[in-house]
Amino acid sequence: MKDLQLRVQHSLMFSSKFLSDVGLFNGKMGIVIAFAHLYIQSANDLYRDVMEELLNDVLDNIYKDITVGFESGISGIGWGIEYLRMKKMVESDSLCLYEEINQKIMETDIRRIADMSLETGLEGLLHYIIFLLSRSDRKNLPFDALYLSDLYNKILALSSSGLSANMRLFGLANMYKNWYNGIKICYKPDPVGFVQLEGIDEKLYFDYPLGLRKGISGWLLKEYCK
Repeated sequence: MKDLQLRVQHSLMFSSKFLSDVGLFNGKMGIVIAFAHLYIQSANDLYRDVMEELLNDVLDNIYKDITVGFESGISGIGWGIEYLRMKKMVESDSLCLYEEINQKIMETDIRRIADMSLETGLEGLLHYIIFLLSRSDRKNLPFDALYLSDLYNKILALSSSGLSANMRLFGLANMYKNWYNGIKICYKPDPVGFVQLEGIDEKLYFDYPLGLRKGISGWLLKEYCK
């Protein structure tokens, strides 16, 4: 298995630089997280160099025709950067970047959002928002009071509808309600939880996508986080 892991790593190192998608699930941000874990496990500076090169590509292209969605947009990228900060893999001074990301997110009217999905809707936004709030001082919040209030009222309105049908969204919504009402919350970010690829064919590993969600970087992350 270690031989396969090495071959997958080399394939990622070569191919990931040509990806145009910079997002968390299918693009460079997810691969950045995989290489961050490889560095944490091995202390091999090569993995850190690859991670930093890809992360710079993400940051250089973060606002080029990008959505706010979690799968390919800025909320997923912001989640990934906050995860790297938590793991002490990037500099902690990212205030300007977060201000731009959060301003873009607040421009979307949360009261009218109908998409509940992880990939492009409310569930994904809650992952990012709750992650930041759980690590923020209440005196210096990353979102303004009006947006936080609108989000709270949106969740209350959904509570009597189909919210509970999606247990992941239901859990996140309750976590946000607790935070809003002054109850301490514990959000545990888990990139492995987003991975959907169970295994790969050793002879065809180069035919798989590269990304975190359904690709070889996600498989590699699972292998190193067992």
